[in-house]
Amino acid sequence: MDSVVPPNVIADLTQILGNLMLSDNAIRSNAEKTLNDCLRQTPELCLLGLTQIAVSADTDVTRSFSLVLLRRFLFHLSSAKLQPTASPAGQAPRATFLDKLSSDTHSTIKLLLLHSFSHEPAPIVRNATVEAITVYANHLAQKGQPWEALQAQAFNMTQSQNAALRESAFRLFVGTRMLGIEQTDTVLTVLKDGLEDKESIHVRLWALRASEAFLLSFDNHMVAQPVSLLLPMLDTLSSVPQSHFSEFISSMYRLAKHKPGLFQPHLQPLLNFLRPRILPSTYSVSTPTESNPTPSGASTHSSTECKSLGTDIDELGEEEEAIMKAALEFMITLSEAGSTMVTEVDGWVAAIVRGCLEGMGTLRNDDLDEWLEANAIDDVMSDEYARICEQSLHRLSAAVKGQPLLQHAFVYIPGMLVNADWRLRQAGLAAMAQVLIVNYLLVVTPEELAKVLEMATPLFNDPHPRVRYAACKLVKQLCVDIYQVMPNTYSKQLFVLLIPMLGAQEPRVQSQAASTLIRLCNGISSADLIPYLDTIVERLLKLLTPTDDNFKEPKRYFQEEIMSVFTAVIKTSQAMFTKHYSNVMPLLLNALRNATGADSQQLRAKVLECAGFAAAAVGPDVFRSHAGELAELMMQIQNGTPDVMLDDQLIVTWGNICQATRAEFEPYLPVVIPPLFKALSVDESGINDLQAFVSRYLEQKGMIGAISTDNKRQAFQSLIIYCATLQARFAPYVPQSLELTLSALRHSTAIQVQEECISLIPLLLSCGKDSGNLTAQMITASFHQLSSLIRSETEPTFLMPLFQSFTSSVEALGGPAALPREAHDGLMESLTLQLENLAATRKKRTPIPEVSPAIDFEFDVTDLNMVKSNLKNIVEPTGLDLISMDPDEITEDMETLALKEMTQLLSYLDPMHPLLANVITVQSLGRNRGIKHQDDMMRSSEEFTQKLTFLFGPGRDGGEPIE
Repeated sequence: MDSVVPPNVIADLTQILGNLMLSDNAIRSNAEKTLNDCLRQTPELCLLGLTQIAVSADTDVTRSFSLVLLRRFLFHLSSAKLQPTASPAGQAPRATFLDKLSSDTHSTIKLLLLHSFSHEPAPIVRNATVEAITVYANHLAQKGQPWEALQAQAFNMTQSQNAALRESAFRLFVGTRMLGIEQTDTVLTVLKDGLEDKESIHVRLWALRASEAFLLSFDNHMVAQPVSLLLPMLDTLSSVPQSHFSEFISSMYRLAKHKPGLFQPHLQPLLNFLRPRILPSTYSVSTPTESNPTPSGASTHSSTECKSLGTDIDELGEEEEAIMKAALEFMITLSEAGSTMVTEVDGWVAAIVRGCLEGMGTLRNDDLDEWLEANAIDDVMSDEYARICEQSLHRLSAAVKGQPLLQHAFVYIPGMLVNADWRLRQAGLAAMAQVLIVNYLLVVTPEELAKVLEMATPLFNDPHPRVRYAACKLVKQLCVDIYQVMPNTYSKQLFVLLIPMLGAQEPRVQSQAASTLIRLCNGISSADLIPYLDTIVERLLKLLTPTDDNFKEPKRYFQEEIMSVFTAVIKTSQAMFTKHYSNVMPLLLNALRNATGADSQQLRAKVLECAGFAAAAVGPDVFRSHAGELAELMMQIQNGTPDVMLDDQLIVTWGNICQATRAEFEPYLPVVIPPLFKALSVDESGINDLQAFVSRYLEQKGMIGAISTDNKRQAFQSLIIYCATLQARFAPYVPQSLELTLSALRHSTAIQVQEECISLIPLLLSCGKDSGNLTAQMITASFHQLSSLIRSETEPTFLMPLFQSFTSSVEALGGPAALPREAHDGLMESLTLQLENLAATRKKRTPIPEVSPAIDFEFDVTDLNMVKSNLKNIVEPTGLDLISMDPDEITEDMETLALKEMTQLLSYLDPMHPLLANVITVQSLGRNRGIKHQDDMMRSSEEFTQKLTFLFGPGRDGGEPIE
C-alpha cells in the first residue's frame, strides 16, 4: 500500500521505535521525550506515521509495537502534558486525540488498519491489529458512528479460504458489538459456520467466544431466536481434541453465569458428558447434546463404594487435570447461577459431589516432608486439583444448600473416613467441614452434629499427620461457623481431643491444634476452661522450652500460634491464670528482647498482646514486679523503626497495662498519649480504603499513621481506659482528648468510632470537673455536639447510646441543675424534632394483622412426661426462619427501646417534663408486635410456671421435679 506519510517522517519514527525497545535507559528516555514532542507538535502526522509503520515496517516486532503505541496515543488527552487528568465534577470528559482528528485523518487511519487486518501475514501483528481496531470501533460506536466498511470486511473474512483471516474476523467479533441484532439470521449463519470449521481449531475456538458474546448481548426476552446457537456451541466440546477442551469449555463460563437458563434444555446431556470428566478416571465418549443413558446416580451407591474413590495423582497428567478443573468450574458456575434449575436434574448434584470428593482425594502421596516444612498459608494459595475440589464443594453447598446435598455427601463420607488410603480419610474430614458450615442453620440438627463429631474422633489418633491435621481443622471450622453450639456444647469432648495434639511430633499438627484451641477458648466460659487450664499451659510451655532431646527452636509461625493460645486462655480464665503467671511472663519478656529481626514483627505483636492481657488478668500486686521491664521494652519498640502492626498493638497493650497498674501508670502517660493523639489527629476525610491502607506503610518515621476504623476505635477505647482508670490524674490531657472526640463525632462516619466517642464524653467531663480543668466552652461544645447528633440521627439503635451519654454527662456535671440553659434548650429542640420524625415514620407503616402466638403454653399438664416433651419443643423450636422476620417490626422495636431511653433522660431532667406525654403518644402509634409479644410470652410463662408449681410442686401427686 502506498505511503501516506513523507519518508523522512517514517524514518524518524522508525528510529524512535527502535530506540524505545532498547535496554539502555538513557537512549530509551530520550526516545520517549522525542516521541512526546512529536505528538504535541504534529499529532495527526505522528499518528498517521505510526499507522503507516504498522502496515509497511520490515519487522514483525516494529509493526506490532507501532500498533500498541497507536492504540495508546489515540486515547491520550489532547493537552500539553499528554497526561490523563480527572475532569471536574459535573463536566464532560476532556477530548482525546481521537476526538480531535480531522475526517481525512480518520479515514486514512481506518483505511490503513483495514489493510493490515486483511493482509498482515504475521499472527502476532494481526492480533495487535485486531486489538487496535476493536478499541477504535467501540469508540466510534459510542459516538454513534458505525464503521460500515469494517463490518462488511469482517463478514467477508469469515468466508476466506485463509483460516488465519477467518480466525481474526471472529476475534474482532468477540471484542465489538458488531454482531447486531438487526442481522440475526446472517450472524447466526456466520457463527454456526465458524463453529463447524473443519480446517482450524482456532477458528472454532474464536467462533465459540464470538457466539458467547453474541448471546450475552441479548436481553432475556429477546433471546428466543438466537438460542438455537447454543446447540452447535455445545457440540464443539465433543469434537475438540482433549488438549483444547479447557479452552473451549471455559469460553462459556460467562454465559453460564449470566444466562444459565439457556442451558436448561441441555442439562441432562451435559451431565452425561461432563460427569466422567470431573472424575479422576477414564473419559466417556458421550456428547453434551446427546441423550445417552444416564449412569446410576451417586445417591444409589452404598458407603462401601467409597473405597473406590480417588486415584493416584501421578496417574493424572497435566492435560487430564486441566480438563477436570475446567469441567468442574463450568458445572459449579452453572449450579451457582441456576441452583433451582440444576437441582431438578436427576443426578446433577450427586455427580458434582462425587467428583469433588474423588478430586479431594488426589493429593500427592510423596510430598509429606515438603508439606511438614510448609506454612499453612501455602494450602490456601494452592491451585492443585484437590484444593480446587474442596473449594468447589463449598460453593456447591452454598448454591444448593439443604438435605439433598448432605445426603449425597454422606453416602460417601463415612466410608472415606475408614478408607485405607490416608488421602480419602483426609478428604472425608475436609468435606464434612465444607458441607456442614453452610447447611448447619438450615438442616443439621444437634444430634447429627454429635454424630459428625463421633465420626471424626478416631481420626485424631490417625497414623498419618495430614489426617490428624484435617481433624483439628474440621473442629476449628465448626467452632468458627457454628459458634452458637459447638464450643459450649462439646467443650469437654474437644479439649480431650485437642490437648494431646499439642504433643504431636509434627509442628504443623501442633500448630493446627493450637489454632483450634484459640477458637474453642474464645467461645466458652471460664468454668469450662478451668479443668484443663493446667494441662494446656504445661503443654504450651513445653513447646516453647527446648529440651535436651530437642534443641530445635519452634518455627516462627508456630511460636505466633502459641502466643495466641496463651492470649485466648488468659482472656477466658482471667484471675485463675495467676498461678501460671510466674512461668509465662518471663518467657514473654524474653521473646520481646530476642525477637528483633525484620521477620519477627508479627511475633512481637502477639507477645505484646499476650503480655497485656496477662497483666490485666492478674492485677497490680502480681504484675508489679514485671511492670517496669515490660514498659521499658515497649518504649524501645515505640522509639524504634515504625511498624504499623506493632504500633497498633502498642496502643492496645498500653491500655491493658494501665488497667493492671491503675494509679501507678501515671508516669507513662507522657510516653503513650502523644503518639495516640497524633494518630487520632490524622484527617481521614476524602481518603478511600486503598489510600488509607497505603498511607499506613508510607508515613514518616515517628508517626503511627493514618489508622483504619477498627484501630481508631481502639485508640478511643484506650482513652476511655486512661480516663476511667486514672481519673483526675488524666486531667492534663482532657482538653485535647475532648477536642479530638468532638472532632471525630463531627467528621467520622464510622458508627463504631462514634459509639466509643459518645462513651468517652461523660468520662472526660467528670475528669475535668474533678480536676478543676473543665471550662464553660468545653461543656457547651460537648452538649451541643450530642444534641446535634440526637437531632439528625435516623438509626434508633444509635439513639439509645446517645441518650445514655447525655444523661451520664449531666450526672458528671453534678445533676440537672448544673446543665446550662442553652444546652437544655438545644436538647429539647432535638428531642422535639426527633419525636416528630418518629411519629411520622410510625404512622406510615402498614398495620399488621392479628397473628397467633409463636408458642402456645396452653397444653395439657396432667402428665409430667408430656410437660417435659412440650417444654423441649419450646426450648428447642424448629423451623425458625430469621430471614423472613419483618424488618419493620425489628426497626419499630428498636425505636420503642430508644423512646424508653428518651423517657429516662427526660425523667432525670424533670420528672414532670411536658415532653414525656409526647413520648407516650409516639410510642402508642407503633405496632410494637415484637416487644408486646415478648411481654405476652413472659406473662404466659409466669402463669404456666405457677400452674406447674401447683400441680407438681413438693407434696403434690404429680411426681418428680421437672429437670
